Amino acid sequence: MMPFLAFLRAQWAQSVSRHGLRRIVLLLGCGLLLFWLTASHILMEGLSGYYPNAVLFFRPYYPSAVQTIAEEQLRSALERAAKEQGSAPGAKGAGASPASSQSSDLGRLREQLAGALANEPLNARTVRQLGQAAELQGDAKGAQRLMRMAARLSLTESVAVDWMMRKSFFGGDHRAAVYYADALLRSHSELVPYAAPALGQLAETKTGRDVLVKFLATEPPWRNTFLRLIASNVADARTPFEIFMALKDTPAPPQQSELRAYVEFLTGHEFFDLAYFTWLQFLPPEQLANMGFLFNGGFEQALSGFPFDWTIGRGTGVTVDIAPRLDAQDKRGLLVSFGAGRASFPRVYQWAALPPGDFRFKGLLKGELIARRGLQWSVHCHGGQTIGESEMFLGRRQEWTNFEFAFTVPTTGCAPEIVILTHASRSPSEQMASGAIWFDDLTIVRAPEN
Repeated sequence: MMPFLAFLRAQWAQSVSRHGLRRIVLLLGCGLLLFWLTASHILMEGLSGYYPNAVLFFRPYYPSAVQTIAEEQLRSALERAAKEQGSAPGAKGAGASPASSQSSDLGRLREQLAGALANEPLNARTVRQLGQAAELQGDAKGAQRLMRMAARLSLTESVAVDWMMRKSFFGGDHRAAVYYADALLRSHSELVPYAAPALGQLAETKTGRDVLVKFLATEPPWRNTFLRLIASNVADARTPFEIFMALKDTPAPPQQSELRAYVEFLTGHEFFDLAYFTWLQFLPPEQLANMGFLFNGGFEQALSGFPFDWTIGRGTGVTVDIAPRLDAQDKRGLLVSFGAGRASFPRVYQWAALPPGDFRFKGLLKGELIARRGLQWSVHCHGGQTIGESEMFLGRRQEWTNFEFAFTVPTTGCAPEIVILTHASRSPSEQMASGAIWFDDLTIVRAPEN
């Protein structure tokens, strides 16, 4: 090892003597220059966000400093334009700009941005700012050319991509509008509510809907959020149904959460027939084949969360759940279990779509309930009118026992009907209950004609 080190020292001494210190000085100088360039760039970048004018004093047209100044001037100009238009910028479509925005300030700003672009020709943010300035000065063609260029340089330049999305939409280029919307929402998923109105309007045209469905069938990451919002962003409540039906036979059919949000929107706005029809269209074939007037009366299917299936809320002092039956593990039933104190009973209900006429509600029950007042099944019209109710279930039933009651659906003003299980307590003292009761094989059938 020592001879090797001695050899290296000899070679170093020979090199220094042969070439002198010039090479060493040159290398040191290059290193210092590189260090200065790096350090000054970092310093300028840091100062550009806070003291852009100071940076421009030393480095004219420095891109980051120009961008900071441009962002503030453009914001002020856009606010001024909005006040003069009496609406938000872009409300009448991309490209709308008031003549009063053609000021010398914007002209100087465009010169600064052009200088910054000469230093960094592929800077998407600078190109986008040039496009905004051009639009505010009334240069629609220049604005579109620059915004398209900015979007091509970087699809993460959200202002340019959003501008192109809306320009394409108002220009009737549906394919481009969806392409830019996809690019915008992939990088900014929080903007789905912002883009939903434009996509909703696009979906209300046949060609626009076809293009949108093709994109949605690829399952973009923003799809679920958009489909849960679409019903609130269209003029025709049937438009989402058309989209869901078009997606039904694709490799990416509608998800339960997407359908549920739409059905809840429809029921919330009292489009009950369309809500029920939509729900039926997406039931599994085996469930649709066994449909009766009451859905899942045997409690064999997992709850779906739709209003036309069972909805079971949460109470206190009592639990209501679907569980395997103790006497038949291959069957399930509705189990209501009370504690040993006061119980606040949850909402347990299902909406039905019954035609006018006479019906009978039938079922089985088993168990024991100790209370002043018992459990009770009832059927109500949507407006609140009670059209039928069972006896109160109290005491002990060691074996499965049949029960039934009759009710009549009026010809008008009732749909949809609501089937409800309640604890018939009327005061806090009557909420004291203990025990457990099972229900199973619930059905609604037409009453036999006399």
